[in-house]
Amino acid sequence: MAPYFADLRGVIAGTERLRAGISPLIADLHDPWNRPYNYPRCWLYTDYLGLNVHTVMAFGYGVGAGFFVAAFYVLGRQKAWEGAIAGLFFISYAVMFGVERANIDLVVFVVVALALASRRWPYLAAFFIGCAAILKLYPVFGLFALVTVDWKKSLGPILFGFAIFFIGELSSFRDVCVAMTYAPNMRMGNTSFGTTSWGLDMMDRFHRPDLYGDVIVLGSAIFLFVALVAARVRPEMKPDSFDERDIFAFRLGAGLYLGTFVLGTNHDYRLIVLLFCFPLFFHLLKVKGAACRWSVVALVLTLIYAHWALFSGETLWRHFLLKQATAWALAFCLVAFSVASLPAALQWPRRRR
Repeated sequence: MAPYFADLRGVIAGTERLRAGISPLIADLHDPWNRPYNYPRCWLYTDYLGLNVHTVMAFGYGVGAGFFVAAFYVLGRQKAWEGAIAGLFFISYAVMFGVERANIDLVVFVVVALALASRRWPYLAAFFIGCAAILKLYPVFGLFALVTVDWKKSLGPILFGFAIFFIGELSSFRDVCVAMTYAPNMRMGNTSFGTTSWGLDMMDRFHRPDLYGDVIVLGSAIFLFVALVAARVRPEMKPDSFDERDIFAFRLGAGLYLGTFVLGTNHDYRLIVLLFCFPLFFHLLKVKGAACRWSVVALVLTLIYAHWALFSGETLWRHFLLKQATAWALAFCLVAFSVASLPAALQWPRRRR
């Protein structure tokens, strides 16, 4: 994908404009695709780390390498068949889409992986999650991983993580608001998932940009209904019997995917957060029962969506709708597993069969 590492070049373009005394939150010809800068303000100071047009290739390779190292750590030791499934995900269009662009979501993934590594120290894990949220907002939903049966014990780290996030956002809240005004004009239907992807596509087809607010409300309402149903029909699990690392990693991945799904529309490369869910899915495949069948469905949906480019270029609208339905079905599974992964004392009753 030319030019190489285009998203890092977009950050560089924003930095150059800022140093020239020009607002980076407008379209810039220095950006390879003439996009407005729409990242948090903290990325505008990466030039102090040495990121510029002369070092972008080195940084791009470094971001990719860092992502794979973090991903291998998240997956842990795998059996051959588990590694084959993970390998199919790694070489998918969705993952390579982010690697080719050196997207900053890969950097966020590395920081969240540090939270997994420090899970035995809740405040340190919350610190890393808060820092990741400063870099790209949506990781704040990863604080869900810190929930324990002793809510008083988990409340402190969660509030600490939120505090880190809010302190960081104070400096860029206005920038985030400005960037959000571009959202209706940044439809990514053929490479996106989320509660508003289908709505933005409809807005384009019927030339009704004024319906953006209605699309957000309707998408949120549908998600709420889907989540309630998923929570009621969730598979039975005994989270206390699983490896605490697998449970923590799953909650990170599910929290990030569902949180970013609710936020609206997201490029497919953000699917990388589901790697945090793989260890638990692999474990469930070895356990007889409904949870095993649910994990099979979740893994199949993940691989189908990640490799969607193999099935369709989405020139047909029904292909686009089918892809969105796949993303929604995956969200349904993750909500069900998320509720089932909570300590028994925090779960509400399942639907009686």
